[in-house]
Parts: sequence; C-alpha cells; structure tokens
Amino acid sequence: MKKPLKHIAIRELLRKYPDGLSTKQICRLSGIGERVTRPALRKMADAYIDRWIRGEFQKPPEAVWCVVEVPEDCPPPYMKEKA
Repeated sequence: MKKPLKHIAIRELLRKYPDGLSTKQICRLSGIGERVTRPALRKMADAYIDRWIRGEFQKPPEAVWCVVEVPEDCPPPYMKEKA
C-alpha cells in the first residue's frame, strides 16, 4: 500500500521541529490545508500529542504534535500463537 505524500511531508516537517508543532503551525509551514492535516496526523502511527498549549481568549487548547524516531532495526512485537 502506497503512503500518501501529505503524510510524508508532515512527518519530515515535524522531524525538523523536535519540540513539536500545533496543527495551525503545520498548516502554515507546509501549505497543507487543515482539513487534510488533522486526519493525516490521527492516521500516522508515529505521530503523537506531546502536550497542550492554552488557547487564546475563549478558544480551546491546541495540541502540540511530535513524531517518534523509530529505529530501523526495531523488531515487531511477538504474537501469541493459537493452539
């Protein structure tokens, strides 16, 4: 299955900013719309919410997203075999 290019662009952007970025910052820096960015972040297995920042006056808090660096030699978890 081919990975969408938006996921790759978002992942590379988040790797450049190890402290993380909010969704608005990701949209502004990448040029990808918010309607695409939010679902992409939720689908990315290596993206996670690191912390929340307080929103401006009467706005909800914003999530700060980061990506985890997965080592290439990371073995998959062992699955129990059915007897």
